[in-house]
Amino acid sequence: MMKSNWILGINPGEPGYNHHDPAAALYRDGRLLVAAEEERFTRIKGAPGVFPTAAVDFCLAEAGISVDDLNAVAVGYDPDFRDERLASQLSRIQERLTLRTGPAATLSDEEVRRAEDLGRAVVDCVASHRMFGDSPEKLIADRLRLSDPTRVVFVGHHFAHAASAYYPSPFDDAVVVVVDGVGEVSSSTSWAVRSGQWEPISDVRCPNSLGYFYAAMTDYLGFEPFEGEGKLMALAPYGSPDPLIRDRLAKVAVLTSVGYDVSDLVADALRPRGMGLDLSVTRTRLTEILGRPPAARGEARQSFYENVAWAAQNFLERAMLDLVARAVEATGIRDLAVAGGVFLNCRLNQVIRESGVVDRMFVQPAAGDAGLALGSALAVAAERSVLEREPMRTLALGPKIQAESDDFGDLPVSVPEDLIGRVAGLLAEGKTVMWCEGRAEFGPRGLCHRSILADPRAADMVERVNSIKNRETWRPFAPVVLAEYASDVLGPLDPTVNGRFMIESFDVQPSWREKLAAVLHQADGTARVQILSSEDNPTVHRLLTRFHHLTGVPALMNTSCNDRGEPLMDSAANAIRLWRTSAADALVINQFLLLK
Repeated sequence: MMKSNWILGINPGEPGYNHHDPAAALYRDGRLLVAAEEERFTRIKGAPGVFPTAAVDFCLAEAGISVDDLNAVAVGYDPDFRDERLASQLSRIQERLTLRTGPAATLSDEEVRRAEDLGRAVVDCVASHRMFGDSPEKLIADRLRLSDPTRVVFVGHHFAHAASAYYPSPFDDAVVVVVDGVGEVSSSTSWAVRSGQWEPISDVRCPNSLGYFYAAMTDYLGFEPFEGEGKLMALAPYGSPDPLIRDRLAKVAVLTSVGYDVSDLVADALRPRGMGLDLSVTRTRLTEILGRPPAARGEARQSFYENVAWAAQNFLERAMLDLVARAVEATGIRDLAVAGGVFLNCRLNQVIRESGVVDRMFVQPAAGDAGLALGSALAVAAERSVLEREPMRTLALGPKIQAESDDFGDLPVSVPEDLIGRVAGLLAEGKTVMWCEGRAEFGPRGLCHRSILADPRAADMVERVNSIKNRETWRPFAPVVLAEYASDVLGPLDPTVNGRFMIESFDVQPSWREKLAAVLHQADGTARVQILSSEDNPTVHRLLTRFHHLTGVPALMNTSCNDRGEPLMDSAANAIRLWRTSAADALVINQFLLLK
């Protein structure tokens, strides 16, 4: 019997570089077996600065192997960039400033100062990224208690993202685009991939970072940067074009003949923290150019801030569409695969998908840095010719939720003979149901394994579910829709459209908007849809089918099962705690039902 080939991918989460979203993913013979984020074990959102020890231990335990059984440990980071890319980065900064003033012009004193400041920022970045020291393989091996450091393999941050997008996509040939805050020193990159052969197209480097631009705008609007970007996205449709805001924002965010440029907002904010972002600097700069102080908590629904959100989202969409169009034009390839934290923006993904610039599009649903665990392992598996390519069909890759009758103590627990019918009836009566079964999802979305489900018809359901999750009442919820009815609800869909991961928004047909009042964005009639087939999740498919028979609506409200500021549920104890302390009516954990 042949011995299995095991590759573990990790996002290390170490302090100093890429310290957020540590995660681990395990591949056996080139196929994804399990994956988990460290936050699900620490119960701290994003688990910043924590090595993914618990996630690694989970993966190994699920496979029944030890760390020394691994053929490789793939790490989503390039420790060599500091040596070979520093001079190139400084050269690019100087070149950019020279081109801005004209090829024959000399730099002004201010531009010389800025170039020197940016140079120091890159040097500072190099120093801050030396967390792995001079023996990075040994440091990772020591963290893992791996006896052979030569099994540790480093994959560049952006290439790991790119691999996470291309290899699980259905495309042989694809344009691959990665956009985030910064990875090593890059902020957006693109490749042409033809039958697995990679050719780089572009590499835009910090401080010209769309991810940092959007984080700065998120912060200015009173939301948590690097966490609340989804709130900016949700706020934007409430705004409208304002010529004054547009002109003022254009001082720091412009489209040029060679692409986008947000360096004037980001550059000065890099100085104190290497390639980190000092948001006090961007806050001051945005206050200066927009003429209003940042929004305090709860002020974002004022018309001025709504219009700022509209302008920020609009610039992001135009800049990203230009970036994609340039890559498509350069290659002639019209299938697109994308990853990087900026592609968690569901509205952006809809704009690109519907633009006509591309024929088909695959968005890696774990587009943020947890997805580096997937991509680094995929890159190593492909390089070693042990990869079995298969389209991504599920994110139910994490720990199974476990419960026994004794876990509920004196709580009113039952095991209904027809659990699906009972829960469908409760939902049709307007009850809210916490639904926890099987393996936890990998990535940021609850996709009907750790979800709160509710009737999507009544608009007041938004306020009721928001009271469970302690969210802002103006933020929209998402529907999960039976695949058989998706074209009715959303209009004719190309068969290649993949809506199973709630990572793209769609326009809901006018005839369905009243019936789906609780899951629409009220400003534009869109929804962040999860399209569910019986193959994806047969249990919840049956639940949706029963609810459809009772109500005539082939959809449910679906939001992640967690309280504000905490990760998705990982255990029966945590689920029971939220059920007991919140306004949720019912809780399902596997076969068990709790009902207030």
